[in-house]
Parts: sequence; C-alpha cells; structure tokens
Amino acid sequence: MRFNNNSHRGRRLLLAVGVLLATVPLPAHETNLFSAGVRAGVSSSNNSIWQYEGFLNRDLPWVWSLGRQWRLWPRLELTSGTLVRSDEFGYVGSLGPSLVIGQGALPVSANIGCRPTGLSRYTFGERDLGIRFQITSHVGMDWRVHARWEVGYRFQHMSNGGMAKPNPGLNVHFVSAAFRF
Repeated sequence: MRFNNNSHRGRRLLLAVGVLLATVPLPAHETNLFSAGVRAGVSSSNNSIWQYEGFLNRDLPWVWSLGRQWRLWPRLELTSGTLVRSDEFGYVGSLGPSLVIGQGALPVSANIGCRPTGLSRYTFGERDLGIRFQITSHVGMDWRVHARWEVGYRFQHMSNGGMAKPNPGLNVHFVSAAFRF
C-alpha cells in the first residue's frame, strides 16, 4: 500500500479537526454526545470496491422539537478509512454534517448527510472516479441495541459532482457498529 505526502497531510488535518471537535464544551445536561465505531461496505456495481472506515460522530448542542417526542438534531462526522479492490488500496477521509431524527421512546433513528471527501487515489482497475476530491452523501438508520451500543445500515453515494470526467460515482451499502459515550 502506497500513499503520497498529500494523503498524510490530509489524514493529519482530519485528525486535528477530530481532536478539536472532541474538546469543544457543550452544556452540562447533554449526554451521549459522541459515538465512535467502524463501518464496512461494498459497492453495488459489478466491479466490487470495498470500503472500511472508522468514524467519530459529535452531536451538536442544538435540538429541535418536532412534537410528540420527535426531535431533530445536527451531528458532525469525521471518517478515516480505505477503499479496496482486489490488491489495490487507497485512503478515504471525510468531515461534514448530518441531520438525525428520532423519537424518545424508539431505539431507532434516521440520518442523512453530505460532506466533502478526499481520496489518496481515484482509479481502481478500470473504475475511474475522476479526481481525488469527492462529495459523499448518505441516508441511514441506527438501532440502539443497548444504552451505549448501536448498529446501523447506511446507503452512501460518492462522486466528484461533475467537477471532472468521468464521474461514475460509487454507491456503497454499509453496516456499522458504534459505541456512544
């Protein structure tokens, strides 16, 4: 596996932003503000590309009541991982917002988000994603199986947003496990 200096700088920047997010104080009444976990997924195309990543989520201090105990709140997500196709590996990292909706009595929540993404490489065999900069959007569901543990499913689309040709995009189905603290 080979990464260039730009990918090392990108990973250091993502790590620095993650540390900064972890140290920003929030009101004392908030609990379970963070979740950290792992995700694994595979693309839905014939040329399967696997993606593995670790993630850190930070629930932000704003919560909007939608009635009948339904709430909507923003979250910031930091990811760091790898794309794999056969014997080809590449770094992938992202940082950006999502919105989460949940109901107090239900252990299930839904989320949607969009964030900028950086790649250390953008070609995997005949699959050419166009450029190193991508935009990743997702929709997902999380199920709290215990007070501190969640499992989830996410459908994610990554593309260069038409900034370069080709722009085939990459659709990935993920499963995840996370610990809330």
